[in-house]
Amino acid sequence: MGLTLRRLEEHPKQLGDLRDKIVNKYDIKGLHIAQFIQNGFFGKFLGNILERTSTPEKLKFEIENLLKNIERTVIFIKQADNEDIKTEEIVTKIQAHSPNLFIVCSGGGAVTKCGNITKRVMKRISDYNAELYKTRYKEIYFINKSEESFTAKTELNSF
Repeated sequence: MGLTLRRLEEHPKQLGDLRDKIVNKYDIKGLHIAQFIQNGFFGKFLGNILERTSTPEKLKFEIENLLKNIERTVIFIKQADNEDIKTEEIVTKIQAHSPNLFIVCSGGGAVTKCGNITKRVMKRISDYNAELYKTRYKEIYFINKSEESFTAKTELNSF
């Protein structure tokens, strides 16, 4: 469904209809999973976890964990979001759940806001590193728990 959402991006009415159907059948969690795939973030997620998993079992666990806990481990930043509120929400989720990976995503006009929020989060948490993947219109930050087997390409702790 996420790939279908991607194909329908230039057809707003059909896109909205499919989103409504996804929510009706799978609730908001299902829509968030579909949007994660729609935006191309799932492929980046796989690349991130492949770097830090050593066995097929760990890889399977990380994928299942993302899908089961997407509401606790992934946040989509919108242009209208308040930076203070989103920063606090992310810090609270990370401190409450100590995930191996937390993902902050954005697109379009929210890209700058996403970077600002992620920098603020990194100043407030310890034992995590952030890795940025970006395209022309989208950004995704992987906030990885620091461990010897977890390496990050772009550390934001110095901000």
